[in-house]
Amino acid sequence: MIARFLLPAILTLTLQGQGTGPSYSSSGLVNGASLTPAPLAPNTWMTLYGANLSYNSASLSPQDLPDGQYPIEIPGTGVRVLFSGGSPAHLSYVSPTEIRFLTPASHSPGPTTLTVVRNGVMGPTITAGFAEVSPNLYQDNGWVLATHPDGSTITEDAPAHPGEAVLLFATGLGQTAVPMDSQSDGRVVISIDTTAERIAHFADLAVTTDDIPLDPRRISWAGLTPNFAGIYQIGLQLPDDVGPNPQIRVWIGDQASPVDVHLAVQP
Repeated sequence: MIARFLLPAILTLTLQGQGTGPSYSSSGLVNGASLTPAPLAPNTWMTLYGANLSYNSASLSPQDLPDGQYPIEIPGTGVRVLFSGGSPAHLSYVSPTEIRFLTPASHSPGPTTLTVVRNGVMGPTITAGFAEVSPNLYQDNGWVLATHPDGSTITEDAPAHPGEAVLLFATGLGQTAVPMDSQSDGRVVISIDTTAERIAHFADLAVTTDDIPLDPRRISWAGLTPNFAGIYQIGLQLPDDVGPNPQIRVWIGDQASPVDVHLAVQP
């Protein structure tokens, strides 16, 4: 179920017109989970919209990666995304109008630049903020992506209930307790070490339902998700008195996921 929010499972290539150089601006850079403007952060999925970004359309899913790592250039596209100093992003999807990429886990916070290169032709260099964290929940039409304890997806037809344990899925939760390095960039998580792969800012993590903070003791864990790259999961127990379909937000310090995202809950 998570995969449909990320990428198709097969590689597809469709020849497009040759066009001119890549064209894009800072306004076309959004978080890959919420598709809203947000700072970049380590190990975070982002989406860049523009024109003439690629001659081809191509996509990859974790199942298409024999070495378990997203490439810095999807074969047949000639597209790369480079940060300050030439540090590359890892790509999951490119098309003439859209690129989905995973930021380097080892990139330092602070101002950065981003440039798309297509077959040696450079697009404009744009500036962007690179924060320690940029929490964003995966969502579909305002409903957060979450699962029941048995792994089934929480929906309006299969809602969670007060007091239930649920998993939320996010990107942008930053570094892990044992820091990810350049060898971790773009790499699919095979299995979870609950100590090493818990988020480094776990002590600063908070969840609100309808703007009411969840008791921290009800947040059991937050860290990387197995079989994916750049995807985090947050395990929590809903309040016993939570109302129907609450707005849900994730906070790390003063950085919060967007408003108007709801979890399907019914008594």
